[in-house]
Amino acid sequence: MGLIPHPEIPVDELRTTDMMILLFVGAAWELIRRLVVWSVQIRSSTLKNQERKLYALQYETTLKRKLGPSAFVETSKLERQVLAAEKELETIYADRKRKIALVQRIVRNANYAVTGLVFFVYYGIAIMRLDGSRLPSSSKVVVSEDEAYGLVSTWNKAFMFPISIIGVGMKLSKWGLVNPQASTGALVVFWSSQVTVKKIMEGVEALLQLSCS
Repeated sequence: MGLIPHPEIPVDELRTTDMMILLFVGAAWELIRRLVVWSVQIRSSTLKNQERKLYALQYETTLKRKLGPSAFVETSKLERQVLAAEKELETIYADRKRKIALVQRIVRNANYAVTGLVFFVYYGIAIMRLDGSRLPSSSKVVVSEDEAYGLVSTWNKAFMFPISIIGVGMKLSKWGLVNPQASTGALVVFWSSQVTVKKIMEGVEALLQLSCS
């Protein structure tokens, strides 16, 4: 028993090698996904230069306006340059928005493909399976097979709560398993690794935004 007391997990089978592979693949894939999206979300040097150009023109135009009618010609010329720069910047923004949407769609479809690949490669294979006969029973020392199945089903749902009751993902991860109520599929391990890396990257991105602001 460690620092935090907890009941013994009645593991009947644990594929440690497959679990490590799935954890690595999930983490690596999530990292690649986020880096690809991040690479198109960052502002390019062309965009930064155009923004600086626009700000400089706007500042110069404001100074000319303060000079009054004597600088009317110069002010009008600068205003036309500001309008042209704004139009060019809007075009860059629109192209950037379309590119981000396209990359996000490609990455999302690729994620579906990788998830499907994991599902088919590990179809019917339990990464971890529990043994219901080793769970304590309040009424009997020895339990039947049906009673053991009921015990392990309830114990596994409680152990995996709250993800055990979320959506169709958990149901999908158990398709093809011989004893689904007592087993953990490959997709659960794969998704767990993805979620962990996702939360870490979100924290890093938040820190970077704070440091840049």
